[in-house]
Amino acid sequence: MAVQVGSDVVIDDNKNLTNIAGADGRYDSFYPNVSAPTTTGTLNISMDVPMYNLVMTGTTAFTVTDKGLGKTNIVLIDTATAPHSVSFDTNVKWAGDTEPTWTDHRFWTVGLVSWDTTTVRATASGFDS
Repeated sequence: MAVQVGSDVVIDDNKNLTNIAGADGRYDSFYPNVSAPTTTGTLNISMDVPMYNLVMTGTTAFTVTDKGLGKTNIVLIDTATAPHSVSFDTNVKWAGDTEPTWTDHRFWTVGLVSWDTTTVRATASGFDS
């Protein structure tokens, strides 16, 4: 049995989501499309892109763009075997006002939450395998 909102079918008889008019974001089957850009030099992390998977090929400085209240982003970072240095712009605020020591671990999961149009709050967890 299809699910309707007004006269619009939202979920069809095969349980497929068919109409979410007005929804914002770029998702496919309810998981984010992952961006995997080259990561040497400088890279803009857009808060309009929900997830990045970055394998670093050199030292990289990240600038967070497209900030807006409530926007979130996950950044997966592999600093590679070197490891390469990472830095984020000054609008990214870390717990205790201390950016992680990126060379402590090879793999990182970074969570970004846009607090407003200027400030981004960040957390990071590092792993070695």
